[in-house]
Amino acid sequence: MEIRVNPKQCTGCGACMSVCPVSAISIVEGIAVVDHSTCTLCQRCIKACPPKAISIIDLSIATRPLEPQPNHGIEIITEEPVSPQTRYSNAPVLVNAGLQIIPRLVNMLISTLEHHLTQPSKPQSAISRSSSKGPSRKKRRGYHHRMHNRHR
Repeated sequence: MEIRVNPKQCTGCGACMSVCPVSAISIVEGIAVVDHSTCTLCQRCIKACPPKAISIIDLSIATRPLEPQPNHGIEIITEEPVSPQTRYSNAPVLVNAGLQIIPRLVNMLISTLEHHLTQPSKPQSAISRSSSKGPSRKKRRGYHHRMHNRHR
């Protein structure tokens, strides 16, 4: 944490200097300057400052300058700003394509559905019905019964 003085707001009135118990504040060229090596962060100066030019900041969340990182051969391409006229120049082409393609797709879907609905349904044969369900319950009981009796 650190006490900071905003030089744009500071009037150099000295109110902060007079309340500092460790004399960590001085006026230099009409602006309050804090000696951070002496400051105890008591925050009396913050309360005493009439223009509210003094504040405390948390250095742990303050941003530090970024160091350049290696790019490992990756080329970074920045995009040039695009004017609204250029951005939407393809819009008429897309609209025209949509007006031609969508009705064709709808017609194909309708004709396919009509074809399936008008076709008579094929009755399922007895063979396909029994084979799809597997052996009947009666046959299974008979098989198990026979196998059980065989071992006796």
